[in-house]
Amino acid sequence: MNAPGAPQEPVQPDLPQNIQDLAPAFALGATDPDEAAAILRALVVGTGDSSATAQLAGELAAYAKLSELLHYGAPPANAPASLEAHLRSAIGTAAAPALPAVDEHLQPMPSPSLGPGRPSSQGRTWHWPQTVALLASVAAALLLLLNIYWVREIGALRTSQAALKEQLDAQAAQFASDMAEHERTLQTQAQQIATQDTLLAQLVAGNGERYTMHAVQPGSNAVAEVAWLDQENVAILRAESFPPLQKGQAYQLWLLRGDTRTSAGLFTVDETGCGTYIFHPAQSLEKFDGMGITPEPATGSPGPTAPPVVRAQL
Repeated sequence: MNAPGAPQEPVQPDLPQNIQDLAPAFALGATDPDEAAAILRALVVGTGDSSATAQLAGELAAYAKLSELLHYGAPPANAPASLEAHLRSAIGTAAAPALPAVDEHLQPMPSPSLGPGRPSSQGRTWHWPQTVALLASVAAALLLLLNIYWVREIGALRTSQAALKEQLDAQAAQFASDMAEHERTLQTQAQQIATQDTLLAQLVAGNGERYTMHAVQPGSNAVAEVAWLDQENVAILRAESFPPLQKGQAYQLWLLRGDTRTSAGLFTVDETGCGTYIFHPAQSLEKFDGMGITPEPATGSPGPTAPPVVRAQL
């Protein structure tokens, strides 16, 4: 309890638990300073629940618009004909009483009389200048919330655009790499074709030696022709009427010198038994005694494991 003469502490108003209950009175300017301060604090600082704060701001805006419409809600009424005469008579015969200077921010405004014989309106006083300021604060708070929302949206959009650009750049780099690899492959194939065309032209002109390997097995029509270009150190083998290979097998070419068999590579044939094979022997074919071809595993063998299909003495 305060000592006599000591300044009294302001009594805090008993605010409702739901701050949104003050929204209608706040929009009409009918809240006291403590209640108005609670509304503004809830808008600026927040209520701890962002959705509740946004809902409060929306309700205040709606009530403010409704308060503006109330000014034009009553139908217009015509003044009685004698009103002008009474007003002129009152102005001319009686002076308005002087009013004491009162600070409107420190003293409550008296409620206007409702007419003779009717009691004055009791309840909250109306502070229109204060209401305008509070509504401006509400509008500023709403603008702040909208700015925060759009800043977040723009930031998310920029992040998404950066990720999309990075993805497109990676795809463009991969596409450029694939195109370069494809171009190198085409150049290699073109060189191989040009080389083969040169070799075929030389073979057609007769610039080389030819060897024929005949079938070894009775009744077989298999035959293989080998064209040897000594200066180019390249040989071309053409096989015809060879027996079809089993799965996992290939034909292996052998170069014979005495009892030594040297592998010259593997090749396959199509369903008609035909195939072409280009190889580069380690030395001139003139230094070998013969050639032969046997069916072997597709990975090759260190030495013949099956009887030869064709064979020739050089």
